[in-house]
Amino acid sequence: MKQQETVKLLVHSFIDLITNSSTEIFVHSKDSLKPAKELLTEFLKISGSDKTFDEVFEITLKLDSDNIREYMSYYLDDFEKKELGLDDLLYEEQNDKIHKIINEIMSGERKFKFQDDYHIQTYIEIKSKDSKYDVFIKQLESFLYSPEWYEHSNG
Repeated sequence: MKQQETVKLLVHSFIDLITNSSTEIFVHSKDSLKPAKELLTEFLKISGSDKTFDEVFEITLKLDSDNIREYMSYYLDDFEKKELGLDDLLYEEQNDKIHKIINEIMSGERKFKFQDDYHIQTYIEIKSKDSKYDVFIKQLESFLYSPEWYEHSNG
């Protein structure tokens, strides 16, 4: 009898152990698209479905608009401000232009191209094309966000 494989799943990252309140974590998910697609493809196989991933799910990588706003408000260098036309604007005008640029980035009209783009959080968005798979997606999300945290000190 073949022994079944055992896998240890870490549901939080090592960085979660840092409790310094000034620590910021920015996650780039681009390398997560392939394994997420493979996971959902395997789910379809074991559930007995004859559908392909692309028939059932849509998966995209998204930028976090709040992080883009924060970056544009605090981290743009002088060259970037000038390139975007933000350098000579009053605060209110600058805010309006930043909002417009973010909308263009989020809609795909404008490419995101800043020097320090590691400040921008990304996430994977998964949608089902068939409502019968909605429950699975919600349960997957529930599992991934299920760990609770608390501060622990050895002192």
